[in-house]
Amino acid sequence: MQITERDRKLFQLISTSGVCTFEQARQIYGTKWYHYKRINALIKGGYLLKHASFIELAKKGAEEIGETKYRFRHEDMRELHAEIANIALTLNYPLVSARDIRNKYGLNRKTHLKGAIRNNDIDYFLYLLSDKATLQYITSIKAEIKAFATSGICCNAIIFAPTPKVMALFGTDSCAAQELLLLPYPAGIELINNYLSFCPKKIFPDLVTSNKPYAHYETNDYYVTSLILNDLAKRTALEAYFQLQLKKPVKIICLEKQQKFFASQYPQAEIIPIKN
Repeated sequence: MQITERDRKLFQLISTSGVCTFEQARQIYGTKWYHYKRINALIKGGYLLKHASFIELAKKGAEEIGETKYRFRHEDMRELHAEIANIALTLNYPLVSARDIRNKYGLNRKTHLKGAIRNNDIDYFLYLLSDKATLQYITSIKAEIKAFATSGICCNAIIFAPTPKVMALFGTDSCAAQELLLLPYPAGIELINNYLSFCPKKIFPDLVTSNKPYAHYETNDYYVTSLILNDLAKRTALEAYFQLQLKKPVKIICLEKQQKFFASQYPQAEIIPIKN
């Protein structure tokens, strides 16, 4: 059978995430019913496998795009990995598969990372927590992030948490990272799309990039820190800075819906809200 460009796009998606759902496949084929017929044909042709409600690459499909078949260590991981497919389909940035990241950095397969979001030349290791995440599991993820940061492998990470309870369980530890973005899921995907490359120079034209751990930018008179993406590294550094005798004031940029929270957390700073 002849493999189409949309077939290869589906194979690439599944190679990145491990699985996808029929609805996610429909987004690639762009039709209401055709994807069912096409997927069944690809299954019969030996390119895909159906596992309950999930679609996976068979060996033949993986070889078609120069990859190897993804193997799950735990059967119950498929549902979580379908969310990785959702991120890949929704994200405006490249999502690099966990397998490619492990190969690039020589990492153990037992690492918790689910891939990396790439912004220009910067990789943000991606972690996706489930609503059943335990403190023990989160502690092991935090230890992994810290190990990657202190060893110089990767100093940037994004954690998606599905509920406020899980976000609170993660806490505010920076894990020695330069950037550690703790965001709600799935709403955090849109925040990443809109603000990962955000630059406030339209608001403050005189800004220059700051090398301070608690600020993104500065002028001669003040520092500017963006907390739109809830950067725990910047928050940890700000808390330490506010313990000192201040030399320059800090302006914190956030969304309107975040204003009340950050005003309560950092009363020493001027909060500059922008429209959501």
